[in-house]
Amino acid sequence: YQALLIGYCQNGDPRRARVYLDLMIEGEDMEPDNSCYERILEAYVKQGDKGCAKKAQEVFELMERRRQAGAITPSERAYTSFIRCLARDKVPGLYKKAELLLQRMNILYTEGNVDIKPSIFTYNVALNACAMSANIEGSPAAEVFQASVRIFTELRKELDPDHVTFGNMLRCANLLPESEKKDKFVQATFQLCCKQGFVNTLVLRDLQNATTEQLWTSLTGVPPDVNIEKEGEKIIRHLPSSWSSRQHQKDAFETKQKLKARR
Repeated sequence: YQALLIGYCQNGDPRRARVYLDLMIEGEDMEPDNSCYERILEAYVKQGDKGCAKKAQEVFELMERRRQAGAITPSERAYTSFIRCLARDKVPGLYKKAELLLQRMNILYTEGNVDIKPSIFTYNVALNACAMSANIEGSPAAEVFQASVRIFTELRKELDPDHVTFGNMLRCANLLPESEKKDKFVQATFQLCCKQGFVNTLVLRDLQNATTEQLWTSLTGVPPDVNIEKEGEKIIRHLPSSWSSRQHQKDAFETKQKLKARR
C-alpha cells in the first residue's frame, strides 16, 4: 500500500494516494509512517488546484488525530507543506493559521518531538503567508504586519535568515501605508540583509517593489527605472561584494550538491 501511495503522489494524484492511506490505517499492523502524510501534503502543494487547502486539511487533521492517539510523531516537513497548501489557496485568516501552526510545532518540539522543530523553510513559508495576506480580502494589514515581525523575531532567535527571509520581509513592508515608518522598516531590513551577505536579484526585486524611487536610489545607488529581471545580475556585480558574500557561498554549495546528486 505504501508503494502505491508513493507512486500516486509522484504522479500528481494525492486523491488516489489518500485511499491507500485510509486502507493502511484501517488495516492491522499497517500504520502509515510520517513519510506517507508528508508525500500526500507535498503532492497537494504541487498540484495547486483550487480547493487543495481543504483536501490537505483533511489529511493534516487525520495526521493530528493519529498523533494524539500516539501512533505517529509528525515531522517539520508535514507541517511546512500544510502551511504551503494554505498559502497556495489563499485561505481566509492565512497569516493567523500559519503563526498558530508554528506555535504548535514549537510546543511539540519542547515536549520531545525533535523532528518537528521549525526549519528556515518553515519560517520562510510562514512569512510568505503573511506577505500573501496583503492580497486576501478582509486581512487586517496592521495585524498581519505585526505577525510577520513576531515570526521574523522568533526566527532570528533560532536560525540565520536567508535571502528568502529578507525578500519576504520586504514584501511584508507593503502591508504598511506609505509613511516614514514604512521607509525606516524597508531601510533597516535591506541594510540587515546587506550586513548578513544575502543580497541577490530576488531581494532587489522585492526591495524595488516595496520602496519609493528616492529611497531605492539612496540604498542601492541604482536608477529607479532599472529592470531587475534583465539587469539584476549586472547590478549585483557593481554592488559591494560583501552584500552578496554568503549568498554566493550558498549558491556554490547548492550547485555542488546538485552536481553530486547527478553522479
